[in-house]
Amino acid sequence: MKMTSGEISNIVSATILTLPLACFGEDGGGSDDSFDIFLDDIPSVYSASKYEQKVTEAPASVSIVTAEEIKRYGYRDFADILRAQRGFYVTEDRNYGYVGVRGFGQPGDYNTRILLMIDGVRANENVYDSFDLGQNFLVDIDLIDRVEIVRGAGSSLYGTSAFFAVINVTTKSGRDFDGTEVALDLGDQHTSAERATWGQRFDNGLEVLVSASNYKSRGDDDLYYQEFDDPMFNNGHYENNDEEEAMTVFSKLAYKGLSFSLAYQDRTKEIPTASYGTVFNSSVTESTDEILEANFGYTSYFNSGIEWISKLNYGAYEYTGDYMYDYSDDGDLSYLVVNKDETESEWWAVNSQLSGVLGDSQRWIAGLEVRDNVKQDQRNFDEDVYLDDERSSEVYGFYIQDEIAVADKLTLSLGVRYDKYDTFGDNVSPRVAVIYSPQPQTAIKLLYGEAFRAPNAYELYYHDGGFTTKAANELEPETIKSYELAVEHYIGRTLVSVSVYHNEISDLIAYGLDPADDLFVFTNAEDIEAHGVEVGLESQLENGLKYALSYAYQDNEDDTTGKRLDNSPRNMFKANLLMPLLQERIVGGLEVQYMGDRNSLQGVEADDHVLTNLTISGETQVRGLALSASIHNLFDEEYDDPGSAEHTQALLEQDGRTFVVRASYQF
Repeated sequence: MKMTSGEISNIVSATILTLPLACFGEDGGGSDDSFDIFLDDIPSVYSASKYEQKVTEAPASVSIVTAEEIKRYGYRDFADILRAQRGFYVTEDRNYGYVGVRGFGQPGDYNTRILLMIDGVRANENVYDSFDLGQNFLVDIDLIDRVEIVRGAGSSLYGTSAFFAVINVTTKSGRDFDGTEVALDLGDQHTSAERATWGQRFDNGLEVLVSASNYKSRGDDDLYYQEFDDPMFNNGHYENNDEEEAMTVFSKLAYKGLSFSLAYQDRTKEIPTASYGTVFNSSVTESTDEILEANFGYTSYFNSGIEWISKLNYGAYEYTGDYMYDYSDDGDLSYLVVNKDETESEWWAVNSQLSGVLGDSQRWIAGLEVRDNVKQDQRNFDEDVYLDDERSSEVYGFYIQDEIAVADKLTLSLGVRYDKYDTFGDNVSPRVAVIYSPQPQTAIKLLYGEAFRAPNAYELYYHDGGFTTKAANELEPETIKSYELAVEHYIGRTLVSVSVYHNEISDLIAYGLDPADDLFVFTNAEDIEAHGVEVGLESQLENGLKYALSYAYQDNEDDTTGKRLDNSPRNMFKANLLMPLLQERIVGGLEVQYMGDRNSLQGVEADDHVLTNLTISGETQVRGLALSASIHNLFDEEYDDPGSAEHTQALLEQDGRTFVVRASYQF
């Protein structure tokens, strides 16, 4: 299926112009009184400025996903949430998921250019600077209360990794369950998931939540790769080696200004792609990720109106990769050896901030962050030891932001952050936003920001003893200058948003071959220019109908070659619809997602495709019992994602039609 940019633009334009009129009538949304009431319901966002403000007042383009949407659309993991968002896409290599945003989804990037926070605390670990999207996400998806997605350069408040976006996941509290809830999922590919959660808010104000989840899937039992279509490689068929198991534990308590949370996740996944030249169709090759995070928080208010928030975070991460190799001379599998990759890391971090107001025209925030990476160890070995690298490092950051009401309808937001790293030195990240609101339902935002991504321990120090890779040892941080014009306007209960952006990326850290010794190494190799347009339309009607449409055009090019980046779709269109059925006891959730074609590293094109997902959910006559059924890739579309440098395959086959049914019961 091929669609030109013009065809897609015509479809989007026609939909955006006609749907509001069809839903609301020509008056655009009813009486002035109902409109004023709706303005009071414009959602607030915390993550854009580290304090609550209306999304129309935030110095960024923001999206919010609620727990109700997660439930009604039948999202199975965090990757499903991001796939539905304007300008976002996810690439899967049948081991991990990788987030692309605004046309930038560099193959093999471990989500290092997006900062993930859980309850306002940084969740990227400290060796790969990554976070995971699938069943290895740190929190069970049923425990998410809301997700805030803040687009654009965010280093002025958050430091490294807040390169393209900041995502803050707010978890549910004990009051959201008020008792015990159990859930069971069953799906094809022999997939099952179980969860038990208990939550309570006591009369003295203490609030407690405890939850445990388990997941298991046999995966696809037959994957075909034409690059291995040879009798010695089972004619290209990878059979019964796609299994995945995961366990997640989460607890949370709060009392007055004190809070504590503990999250643990353990996941093992067979790797059915023969990546890194491993033995084809082996069940031994697999990866295991284990992460633990504990967070302590304290919030206090002074009589002067100043708010003080302090957070202490401890984290530990372990990765083990078992890779089966054939070390025989003639490739007859007579000398099989398991090569092991191991990573062990620990860190402590403290973030303390003050915020307040000055008169009627200014709101300020200032904060200090200290991160002690006490362990960043990497090893690679089999019969010999190729890498045994032990590291530690420290990071210091200070930030300040001032929001000034210059005039009745004009706001100026100024922010800057200073970071000091052991590895490369210091960095300064500014941000400027001018927000003009000619009327309460309209915001015109002119945004400029600079962000950086520090080279991580994996990029700096990993090597395999000189067989194929070598350590970089010294790298400069990546930097970005981001320019954006965003317009947000409410027509009755409909939000129309348009964003036009331009990004300039310097010193991009890329993995490539050094011609001097034919070894792979990370270098500051590329400068990138990117620009694009995003159009969104969201509405929630009084009858419960809710829909969201978005279109994104994105053009990312290498400054040196002038070529479009790999894994960079130029066009994406998404439509989401929630429709109440049977007197609102049952809700239908429909998603349609179009992604344009993408280039692979080998120059083979991944064709454009359309995915359709359908979920039916609702309460039953039995008190506390809820049921849902979801079909993903409803029309069984065949599509591929581009592979990374470790893959022989240019394209990796993705799942066809899959289904899952769920039952949950609340005591």
